[in-house]
Amino acid sequence: MKEKIYYSFVQRDGYKGAAPAYFENDSFNWTSEIEKNYQVVYDELQQLLEANEMLPYKNGQLVEDQNDWKTISVKAWGVNNYKKFKSIPKTMELFNSIPGLVSLSFNLLKAGSEIEPHHGDTSSTIRGHFGMIIPDELPKVGFRVDGQERSWQSGKVLLFSDAHIHEAWNHSSKDRIILLFDVVKPEYLGSKNVICSRVLSALLLQRIANKASWLARLPRFIQGGIYFLTGVSFFFFIPIRNLFARMFS
Repeated sequence: MKEKIYYSFVQRDGYKGAAPAYFENDSFNWTSEIEKNYQVVYDELQQLLEANEMLPYKNGQLVEDQNDWKTISVKAWGVNNYKKFKSIPKTMELFNSIPGLVSLSFNLLKAGSEIEPHHGDTSSTIRGHFGMIIPDELPKVGFRVDGQERSWQSGKVLLFSDAHIHEAWNHSSKDRIILLFDVVKPEYLGSKNVICSRVLSALLLQRIANKASWLARLPRFIQGGIYFLTGVSFFFFIPIRNLFARMFS
């Protein structure tokens, strides 16, 4: 029986489901193919960094300084950046072969910084971290999901459920860079577009609420109605937006 999908905007007291903190790589046939292509992805990352500036991550309140956590977004919950696709063609060919891929970005965690404990937006996905530049291992550099600590490794994939509380730290003297990606779980693939729409709706409303506190003070049923209508709008907007973005990229 499929577990009811958790959405953080709806269940604001956190995820209480049965998903494991970490997933075993052997459970997915695409992890070994990703790791075999580490050098290909690493080389394209270097080209991408030469032509693009990393920008502060959207959740800047989770770090001491917004420049501690930076990203280059390539795909975000079904919204494609086709210009970035062209910058890393082999990487995109590799990751687009994964059923249910909805997000992909390169993320930097600055030397001497930490990302505070937080939970993700939904339990319907598997989040992956593909180690690009990992300066050290535990205890200096590490990751914790639901109380369980792991080290990243360059050229290795780390899979986890970001619905659980998780945090990261880099107490080394060098920056850490990973490729972050989200894949819809096999049992929810038929709902992929709905999932993307609902997550984007939540992210938009959270961003608005950070600047307009009155939104967060509205009754929950009104917030829920706005959330639903925004999600429906995204459901129809995403494919149209991607079509025109591809035509003019």
